[in-house]
Amino acid sequence: MILIAPILFTSCGKKEEVKLQAFSAEAFAYSLPEGWEVNATVRIKGFKQDKENETFIAKLSYSIDLINPKGETIKGLAKDTLDEENMEEFSDLPVEAQFNLDTKNEAGKYKIVFNIKDEIANQSTQITKEFELTK
Repeated sequence: MILIAPILFTSCGKKEEVKLQAFSAEAFAYSLPEGWEVNATVRIKGFKQDKENETFIAKLSYSIDLINPKGETIKGLAKDTLDEENMEEFSDLPVEAQFNLDTKNEAGKYKIVFNIKDEIANQSTQITKEFELTK
């Protein structure tokens, strides 16, 4: 019994480090006369939060790249920063993006790449989701 107590205190005293994660990525496109409108979402968890005056603050930035059916990458189709504040700690946050592709882009299978950065912890993560452009 004496050997168990130090192990319990040691394991309870360590706080597990949370790692930035992207999950539940979705992407789809609507056909328009002049091309397509692409809508994409992903959820982010494991980001660091600052606390100021009873308010939790999260700062995330993202950029979106697109890989076309030929394997070519188009960088930075959408970029933004999320500066979120809440009275309760965040469990996760959504990242939503929308952009247009013109008719120069051919129909076929595309991959959207979400590049996410936690600005407070200086951590980054990435997730890819496939979608299709149809005429």
